[in-house]
Amino acid sequence: MFVEIALNIPSDKLFTYEVPANLEREVEIGKRVFVPFGNRKRTGFIIKIISSCDLKNIKLIAEILDDEPLFGLSDLDFYQWIANYFLYPLGKTLAELIPSGSEKKDFLWITPLPLKTEINFPPAQEKLLAFLQQYPQGIALNNVTKISGLKNIASTVRKMHSAGLLQIEKKTKQTTLSSQRENCDAGAK
Repeated sequence: MFVEIALNIPSDKLFTYEVPANLEREVEIGKRVFVPFGNRKRTGFIIKIISSCDLKNIKLIAEILDDEPLFGLSDLDFYQWIANYFLYPLGKTLAELIPSGSEKKDFLWITPLPLKTEINFPPAQEKLLAFLQQYPQGIALNNVTKISGLKNIASTVRKMHSAGLLQIEKKTKQTTLSSQRENCDAGAK
């Protein structure tokens, strides 16, 4: 069994995923799923169920997030009309219109490792290491640029990880509808 998924990304494209046997009974149009997308996982909506598919190397759904569908076929037709009318991707339209409660996203968590010896680092690594020492429990990679002001740090992080100076973990963040409302309320003040 396969499904077409609309992801909350700026693309009109639907993505095909295979449904693992243990999840087949739970699959319904209108449910949210957690799926691998590139190097991370994203939340998407089941738009279509397909019995067979000719594509190769299809990724598996990681998780079905809802017990009940958030919308039916007639609702989907209306949401598709809205997306077409406003020239807005279906996945983003659904994410805006459906109060789905939460969205899951993967992110990278970096933690500085203890230095065994005194080492001279290139300037970019030295600045990054000095910043990370303020966060011995670690920090999300996307927050490093926001907080530190350091730019283009991805290659520096990879080099430092390869050298055994940083630990990198993939973690999952779940944003709830109430925390999104709190952020909106705080911004309105």
